[in-house]
Amino acid sequence: ALPPAPGPWLPAPGSPAADAPGTAPGETAETAEGVVPPRGDEAAVVPAPPAWWIPPPHGVHRIHVRTPDNRRATATLVAAPPRVPQPPERTHGFLVQLYSLLSARSWGMGDLGDLTDLAVWAGRSVGSGFVQVNPLHAAVPGKPTDPSPYRPSSRRFPDPVHLHVESIPEYGHVRDRATLDDLRQDAAALSEAVLNKGALIDRDAVWELKRQALELVVRVPLTPGRRADYCDFLAEQGQALEDHALWCALAEVHGPDWHTWPEALRDPRSRGPPAPAPSCWTGSTSTAASPG
Repeated sequence: ALPPAPGPWLPAPGSPAADAPGTAPGETAETAEGVVPPRGDEAAVVPAPPAWWIPPPHGVHRIHVRTPDNRRATATLVAAPPRVPQPPERTHGFLVQLYSLLSARSWGMGDLGDLTDLAVWAGRSVGSGFVQVNPLHAAVPGKPTDPSPYRPSSRRFPDPVHLHVESIPEYGHVRDRATLDDLRQDAAALSEAVLNKGALIDRDAVWELKRQALELVVRVPLTPGRRADYCDFLAEQGQALEDHALWCALAEVHGPDWHTWPEALRDPRSRGPPAPAPSCWTGSTSTAASPG
């Protein structure tokens, strides 16, 4: 139900909406003016949409409006179903903290590969209907890492420490296999210490190993299909992804508190020497971000 607000949202005394049946607490009525949803002892009128209105898909949308006299406005529209869909029948599932869901193949803490194994096993072997996990948002860069998943640096982007490195297609094409094997052995030692020796999970040590492995993986040229997927991802995430990546890079050097950074770096839109833009299609740097 909508909260009371001035204007067309509240029925005027004596109007069809105000006198409509079904406006008692917990009831809903439809009138020529719109829909009267239940709201305690009051009723708020939701105006009926015009005939040309096409409901947007569920999600968060940005609406941009320009009037004939060139005035502009922007607003956020959240489209949600009237209620959360109910499961067809009662079911059971698992609630897990992903970092603790490690296996002998993990890199010292649970990752998305372990989560996949649990979900497949739970669904096929014991008939579970869901697996619920802790937040996987990006942590604040720097050491020591804040172990709490409820104090992230971003609620939009995930933390790469949860990646299952071997699942990245380019992992199998890394040329420096000796270094990669050494990293994998160190990761196995971390898992062994946690699983069999009572050691605590060392998130910083896990990320250091994965970071080194990812630096090897990113050197592998992408196939045309993977390059197209990468370009689509960059276009979909837009400026927000660039801002987050830039902040992470600066935080690794200057610390997570941007108030202490050099003044020229505190504004993400500050002007500095132009840097070459990464070319989405060539994997190199150029002055254009599209094929030419």
